[in-house]
Amino acid sequence: QEKGSAPEAAAAPVVIEREALRLTDPKAYQVPLELEPEKWLELPAPSDGTVRTISAKIGDKVDGQTELLRMDNTEEQLALGRAKAEYRVAQIELRTAKAKGGQADAVELAEAKLEAAKATVDLAAYRAEKSSIRAPFECEVLRLHVVPEQLVQIGDPLAFVGDTSKLKVEIPVDRKDPEIAPGKTVEIRIEDQ
Repeated sequence: QEKGSAPEAAAAPVVIEREALRLTDPKAYQVPLELEPEKWLELPAPSDGTVRTISAKIGDKVDGQTELLRMDNTEEQLALGRAKAEYRVAQIELRTAKAKGGQADAVELAEAKLEAAKATVDLAAYRAEKSSIRAPFECEVLRLHVVPEQLVQIGDPLAFVGDTSKLKVEIPVDRKDPEIAPGKTVEIRIEDQ
């Protein structure tokens, strides 16, 4: 210390506190965003059978009721042919009953047989038509889960379709933020953009 200089202040003790370093996985701060159609549908197999043809490709935009896939319907077509033949037989029986003098019981029985045969034709036609897997609404084919000649069981997924004109995404937000409310616009930044 030189003559004439102010005396040094008493040195204060310095305390160094140490804390263990905790590393956080950066994936905890990353949220995967997945866009999906607001309106979508998984089309299931209507029955056990074989996929005969696939008329749509992934990415195709189709109108409602457009055929996407067809299951093998040989059995249903044969049943429909048989039902139509039985319907013609019932028509002939009704004409014959009316021509033979028209006994009320015979005509009524023939009419009942004709109604039953008509119902059998309608049921067989419905079953044959079920083999055609159609788009339920205007949509885009997003996934095909099968290939031609693949055996499927009832309920197996065949295709995934969705209306891509309106998409949705789930993101985490702070519900306490007054800017976040139903109907409000929220800016979402992804990689600083």
